[in-house]
Amino acid sequence: MRPVREILLLGVMAVGLGTIPAFAGQINFDSISTSSWTMLPSNYDGFTWDSNWAVGSISWYDSTYDNTKSFPSNPNAAFNNGTTELGGVVQQDMFAPTPTVFTGAMFSTWDLFNLPYQGSASSSITVQGWNGSTLEWTRSENLSSNFTNLTFGSQPVTELAFLNDGTAGHYWLVDNIDYSTVPEPTGLALFGAGLLVLGAALAIRRRRSA
Repeated sequence: MRPVREILLLGVMAVGLGTIPAFAGQINFDSISTSSWTMLPSNYDGFTWDSNWAVGSISWYDSTYDNTKSFPSNPNAAFNNGTTELGGVVQQDMFAPTPTVFTGAMFSTWDLFNLPYQGSASSSITVQGWNGSTLEWTRSENLSSNFTNLTFGSQPVTELAFLNDGTAGHYWLVDNIDYSTVPEPTGLALFGAGLLVLGAALAIRRRRSA
């Protein structure tokens, strides 16, 4: 019986050591250096972003639009600019390299004099979580001048689609996108799982032959 126990023990150890642990993180865009606004790099903070993402500083936003606002994590927040200035795209996307659980983010509309900018403020935000071609969840909320948290779905996804209220030129702001990665088995963990199956099969066989 001793070899069987050793096989099972090795299997448990391999599974434990061979699993990549979950990692919790937050995307807040504050490592982008800008005194006004700039386009977000396509590869930022471990994720892939389409060409419509822009990042603005709180000093630029408040001085340009006569606000006295603060971002959840100063000095920057991201917004739906488009490939040209004042694009205000309807939809833009970000992609994760592996299935990721996005738990939520802070959103507000676009302000002028601390009020929604008439003709440029998106009245709502919708976020879709996609895993490949499968839509896993959709979350929406109405936007105001204050940043509020929108809670996302619990299913892991590889893509987030952000949609404004459906009108081009209507803007929103996002900050503090929270996420956690999904633990993934490595080759060692899979080998350990095989040892567990082998050990269990040997144990059953010994009992039957006893």
